[in-house]
Amino acid sequence: MQFANRKFYLHRQFKLGCRFNPLYNPQRHAIHAVAQTRWVRAIGKDVAEGTPYPLLIRLRNERKKDRNRWLQSGQNSFDSNPDCMHTTDEWMATTGRKLAQIGTFSEEHVRLFARQVPCRAVPKNTVLLAEGSVCQTVYCSIKGAFYQFTNNDEGETSILDLHLPGEWFFNHQSFTTQIPSSCVIQPYTDGIVLELSIGAIHELIAISPAFLQLGSLLNQATDRIRFFDQNLTPDQKYRYVLDSRPQLLHHFPLKMIASYLKIQPETLSRVRERVARSGS
Repeated sequence: MQFANRKFYLHRQFKLGCRFNPLYNPQRHAIHAVAQTRWVRAIGKDVAEGTPYPLLIRLRNERKKDRNRWLQSGQNSFDSNPDCMHTTDEWMATTGRKLAQIGTFSEEHVRLFARQVPCRAVPKNTVLLAEGSVCQTVYCSIKGAFYQFTNNDEGETSILDLHLPGEWFFNHQSFTTQIPSSCVIQPYTDGIVLELSIGAIHELIAISPAFLQLGSLLNQATDRIRFFDQNLTPDQKYRYVLDSRPQLLHHFPLKMIASYLKIQPETLSRVRERVARSGS
C-alpha cells in the first residue's frame, strides 16, 4: 500500500526521524538539521519516482543509515574539529558577533543563520578556492589569516588581498558573476572558517528580508578595489595599512604586504624607515 498524500508521508517521516533518531542532540541541532534535510530530500526523490511502498521502506532505512554514518563520519564541523564550537550557546554567540559586523539581526535571525552556516578547520595551505573554480561561498575567518593570490607564467606570486582573523572574504569577481576564478584563496596559517554558501544566502533571504543586509558584504569587498583605483604613493599606501589594518604587520611577512600594496619590498623597507624617523 502506498501513501496517497506524499506531503503527509514526508512530514511523518521527518517527525519520526527527529523523535527517534538516537544521535539527536539539541546541542548539535545545526548538524542534525543538515543531515535530516539530506535524508528527507532523498526520500522525496524516491516517492516522486513512484517507488513501490515495500521498497520505499527499505530505502528509507538505508537513507537513515547513510544519515547516521554521515553524522559519525567526521565530515561535519563540530564533531571533527575540536577548535569549533561544541555547544549551541557558543556557536550562537560566535555567529551573532559575525552577523553584527554586517547589520542588525534579532536572536531568531541569528538562530536561523547558525543552522545554515557550518564551520570547519582548515590547515595551512588548504585551497579554499582553486584557480578556474567558481566561487560559491563567502568565508569568515574565526581563527587564522588568509590570502588571495595569482601566479603568473614565470611562477611569480602576486598577492591580491590579505584577510585577518574575524574578517569576511571571498573572490568578488567570481562570486558576483559566477565565472571561474583567476585567483586562489588559502590560509596562511592553520585556521577555522565559517562558510556561507550562495544557496544558504538565498534560503535565508527567502525566510526573512532582514538577510538582505548580507548584501553589504559585497560593498566591503569593493573597498580594496576603490583603494587601488586611487593613485596613491607608497607612503600613503603604508599609512593606510597603519591606520586601517595595522594587524597585517603581525600576521603576514613584509614581502607579502609589499605585494599586496603593489610596491617592491625594498620600497616598503624605505617607507617604513621614513615613517619610523618621522615618529608617526
